[in-house]
Amino acid sequence: MVLGEHEVAGFAGSPTEVRLDYPTLMKIYAGTPGLAADRLKAVLETVAKAVANESKRGMIFAYDEAQNLADAQAKDQYPLSLLLDVFQSIQRKGIPFMLVLTGLPTLFPKLVEARTYSERMFHVLTLDKLSREDSEEAILKPIKVANCPVQFDDGSVATGLR
Repeated sequence: MVLGEHEVAGFAGSPTEVRLDYPTLMKIYAGTPGLAADRLKAVLETVAKAVANESKRGMIFAYDEAQNLADAQAKDQYPLSLLLDVFQSIQRKGIPFMLVLTGLPTLFPKLVEARTYSERMFHVLTLDKLSREDSEEAILKPIKVANCPVQFDDGSVATGLR
């Protein structure tokens, strides 16, 4: 994705494309004054402008095993608080970015401990264990739908249900 053009200095200089890539985003991050949150917001706002020009509805940021993300006051490290602060700011500005966190049941209490307002930022879904019948269907249906030549015998399916 091209953000724009940049003039190269010199007599033979010609415009070069400025691409939305990792080096460009790192330059924006490094060149933004302030705290890490300010820098991340600048990067995300740049991305939001580029996505808007591409007529996309928005962007989803997904983080699996998020229960492992935690602030460490003793080390003066606050990655969870930083993440929540940045996305709260982005949401207030109406930028169509969604943060999806998945993890164990300990995740939600960690979110609330890090930032009390986080309980209003998220819609919490708790997934229960599948029934035996639903588990069997989850194993067999994708194979059937895909007309896969691989088949499981009853013993193999039973092993997956334990």
